[in-house]
Amino acid sequence: INKDRGAEESIDAISLTKDASLLFIGGGDVVEELKQKVFNRGLSNRIFFIPKQPFNELSRFTRIADFGLTLDKSNNLNYKYSLPNKLFDYIQANLPVLATDLVEVKKIVNQYDIGLIVSLCDPHEIAEKMSDMMCDKLRIAQWKKNLNIAASELCWEKEQQKFLTIFSDASRK
Repeated sequence: INKDRGAEESIDAISLTKDASLLFIGGGDVVEELKQKVFNRGLSNRIFFIPKQPFNELSRFTRIADFGLTLDKSNNLNYKYSLPNKLFDYIQANLPVLATDLVEVKKIVNQYDIGLIVSLCDPHEIAEKMSDMMCDKLRIAQWKKNLNIAASELCWEKEQQKFLTIFSDASRK
């Protein structure tokens, strides 16, 4: 939970919705600031912070979520072309995704049709898309179906074969 990862805007977006809650899991350089912002805005009953969890414990939380957020800002090349681990965690957890339009993230979300993209990390747009995601039961069902496909294709078992082929080819040269 670091600067320029959309956490601040997520908090602002929650304040614009009626009944959405937000759960931050992990640590980072802005957590204490975020906690203070949540307290100051009177959102402590809707926004919660949980410390870092072992990977096998994370599924307890993702199972109860309606969707996952990956709202990194495209303000440097590292973020612009990144593929955050949480995107794949959401996919494996069958959790629709609300993401900013980072090049590779957008490609996966759109290719598999597993959620929505926000063009800017704007709290109003995020809040609107959150509300859309929570209200459209037919779309949620389609995303979940598509998430099953994405999960079967975007997994270590498939990537392992590519990885091994690369090393096999390199060792022959």
